[in-house]
Amino acid sequence: MSVDTLKEKLAHIEADTLRDFILDIYLCYPELSDKIEALTLVNDPAALSKVLRKRIASLKRGRRFIEYRASFDFARELEVVPSDIESVLLGRSPEHAFDLVDRFLATAESVLNRVDDSGGAVGEVYRHAVLLWLTAAKGCRDANVDWLERIYKLDQQDDYGVLDLLLPNANLLLTSDQLKQLAWFPGGKNDSEEKMVTPLGIHRTCLSSPYCSGGSAPDEEPTGKSGNYGACGQGARHRGAEPADCSAGSGVRYD
Repeated sequence: MSVDTLKEKLAHIEADTLRDFILDIYLCYPELSDKIEALTLVNDPAALSKVLRKRIASLKRGRRFIEYRASFDFARELEVVPSDIESVLLGRSPEHAFDLVDRFLATAESVLNRVDDSGGAVGEVYRHAVLLWLTAAKGCRDANVDWLERIYKLDQQDDYGVLDLLLPNANLLLTSDQLKQLAWFPGGKNDSEEKMVTPLGIHRTCLSSPYCSGGSAPDEEPTGKSGNYGACGQGARHRGAEPADCSAGSGVRYD
């Protein structure tokens, strides 16, 4: 049965029948209980946020080591958190959604410290949560938040490389001018050869390049893949670039 056909048939089922069916699922399949509980709070963002904050806090407090074979099931359980944030909260309350996904990303180090993530499933959950972070941030647009500072600090916390979709997709949140400021962040412009690579690894002479994070156009689609940086001749990171793509390449690397 196709999804469209299923939707059509579900629309004709009485509410009491659907309620009883969901209750049966809730009682028989504990792994779905969190999603069902989140669904019941769909019209109360504050209450749902409170529930999700507790789930996120429990992730950070966890101490049990998760072996390789169990890591895939754990990743599926982990993915429920950003999934609930996106499907239930994002459209109704971007502010709550951003707060929660920000807290979720902050658990990356403690979670990955206790997981054999050789298969990469757990890290992938966090990588995709980065795009949700950017989308939620754009939705709330708190005037009191310095988004350049927030992005820079978040990038610096990425010890496991699970946030590597942040810079290539910063254009989801920042304007072209802000992206150029980000490339120079946190210091001012310095034309000395030693300072030609920014703290974020973006080559300062290549900001106009379509391959460079600093040259991305606003509202460009997410890259959707992690680690798609090439290295220019200066050792800078460019999205999808090969060494020849950087006109400033001289073969000198600044690592």
